[in-house]
Amino acid sequence: MNTKNWFTTLLGAGVVVSGLALSSCEDEFTEADAIAAQDSTLTALKRLENEQALAENLQQDSLDRVGAIINYNVTVINGGSDNTRARTEGESFASGVTVTLVQGGEPIEVTTNESGVAAFTNLKEGEVAVTIEAADHTTATYTTRLQDFTGDLESTVGTTVPIFPTTVAAGASEISGKVWAETDLTNDTREAATGAVVRATLNVQSVMSLYGNLNRGLADVQTLTYSNFVITDTVDAEGNYTLVVPNGNATDGNGLLGSALTLDFLPFTANQTLVVEQGDSLAVVTREAIFGDGTAFDVDFLPSVSVDIAAPVNSASGFELGTKANRTLLSSFSAVALLNGGQDYASGDILYFGEDADGNKAGFTVGSVDANGSIITLNGIDNDVDATGTNATYSTEPGFDGTDGSGTGAVFDLRFQTTYNIFVTNRGEGYFTTPIVTASAMDYNGSTLVNVADADMASGSNPIASLAGRTIVVDNRIVPSNSNADTIATTGALASAPTLTVMAPEVRKAVIDVTGIGINNNGEITSISFDDNGAGYTSAPTVTINALGGMGTGATGIATIDASGEVSGIVITNGGSGYVENINDIDGPSGSASQNASDSGVPSVANVKPGSAGINKNFNYGTGKRD
Repeated sequence: MNTKNWFTTLLGAGVVVSGLALSSCEDEFTEADAIAAQDSTLTALKRLENEQALAENLQQDSLDRVGAIINYNVTVINGGSDNTRARTEGESFASGVTVTLVQGGEPIEVTTNESGVAAFTNLKEGEVAVTIEAADHTTATYTTRLQDFTGDLESTVGTTVPIFPTTVAAGASEISGKVWAETDLTNDTREAATGAVVRATLNVQSVMSLYGNLNRGLADVQTLTYSNFVITDTVDAEGNYTLVVPNGNATDGNGLLGSALTLDFLPFTANQTLVVEQGDSLAVVTREAIFGDGTAFDVDFLPSVSVDIAAPVNSASGFELGTKANRTLLSSFSAVALLNGGQDYASGDILYFGEDADGNKAGFTVGSVDANGSIITLNGIDNDVDATGTNATYSTEPGFDGTDGSGTGAVFDLRFQTTYNIFVTNRGEGYFTTPIVTASAMDYNGSTLVNVADADMASGSNPIASLAGRTIVVDNRIVPSNSNADTIATTGALASAPTLTVMAPEVRKAVIDVTGIGINNNGEITSISFDDNGAGYTSAPTVTINALGGMGTGATGIATIDASGEVSGIVITNGGSGYVENINDIDGPSGSASQNASDSGVPSVANVKPGSAGINKNFNYGTGKRD
């Protein structure tokens, strides 16, 4: 202390001394009293000096902190106790818990006392991170902001945080059960969902709402997380799982699980056996399925029966058709075109065609010529050009047979056309219906020779001839439907004989309606319907009834055919037993259940006390989703 400060303090002390003298005016003031007074004054001066130094240190420390001194108490509650909701009494505080606080990068570790309090002193205002750790309990980590709202240079604030047991011995709860998935839809049992993951999740916000306000003083919790609040287990080969879930009590004695716990199962992929439509029948297949995505996916509603009918054998053959050209007047359909007029012809000259089969000739005369005798025009065809009284008729195109004039070099084109009779040359055998007949021929389109075709002479437009209704089947042979011997049709005028092709008879396998098999409540097959009755059957085909997935046995049936060669029906000779309407049925052989992804949903777990074991919750993934 400097002299000036000492003197000032001494003056203050002198006032004290003076006071002391006034209070002792009746006593004699001795030398000893003077020495004692001096010692008292020096002591007072020393105390003042210490107080001044402390004040200076506090002032400097305050300048260094730029804020008040904060004392912070963390109170830890045992979340597995009987009553952890009360805020004033009855709480079970957790002693011996390690609480680590970090401010400014420096960790400070404190152990809670018997009251569950970890006291931190001499902290600054601002953010801190706190971690609470105890054996067999969740680890809590949170942040808070320390502040002084009192205006004092030193404040005390606090936070109360529960921790929760993670072993049954410490108060956690054990949940176990079985998890199934329909990895084989062809039976009426459920398979273990081996490899699936079951998850228990505790919601922090729900937990915190059960424990009320966590703040004591003004240290508001900003973010809070717990370890072991998400617990998982993988389903084993027998379908079992076990979860040990943190637990705690509310005032009614029930655990946290009822309102804060969610149990669910994560999606997984597995091979699945089921029945599907494959071509015209049913088949048992194995496909990859995704289970547990939360959406319902129906599987095909199919019976446990696959019925097959043998294909028809093409035994019909031999039916043939032929054509014969009719004799016709050239003037009826044909025409003559002049290609080169030649020379030295005269009007009225006669040009002759060759003789017909009877020796008669047709011809034509020259109309006009030019100065050189080149033909300019022709008169029409004369069927009796020599006036014999008999017309010439031709079944094939005649050639030219000269002229009665002296001209030469003329070139003519006869566009010959006639009609053709179509007749049966072989009635064949083994037919139920007349097969399709196609035809093609040459004809004129104006002056151009073109091909004409008929894809089915028994139906539709027929540019060559129609055979519709012209034949019938008698004793499996094709015969004309009229009395005109074997002739069944006559074509229009054509430039060539038609080429006729008899197509092979239609042979088509009968197809069963895979969803149209009737099964009664006794598991007996009562009826079988068709998608296609087939064609070309000459005898009743064999019927094969197969049971799928081992569901059904003993059914038999015989097919019948009609006069058109179609399968008219199947007569059930033995309905069998054990068949089901829907083999892809997760709920048994009734075949009436609606298929879905899961029949359990997310189960709730209520009324569970800390330390409970043997809680059973089962899951069923259902049928899953397939591509």
